[in-house]
Amino acid sequence: MEKERITVEELLRRYAASERGFQNIILEYADLSGVELQNIDLTEAQFNYVNLSGLNLYRCELRGANFLNLFCWLPHA
Repeated sequence: MEKERITVEELLRRYAASERGFQNIILEYADLSGVELQNIDLTEAQFNYVNLSGLNLYRCELRGANFLNLFCWLPHA
């Protein structure tokens, strides 16, 4: 299956419209900090240079997803 390049704005717009299937997407140079993406399918998705700090991926499918050059701040416990 061919990958679909999307922007963070498109991802959030489609998610807000109740879409949950985002298999094979490519998301680059994006800021997803503090975003909630629950029950989303990101199978085979590719994330390049994405800020994931505080991202909520509760009950998400991430099988085969690639995460390259990410920023992710984790608070001290």
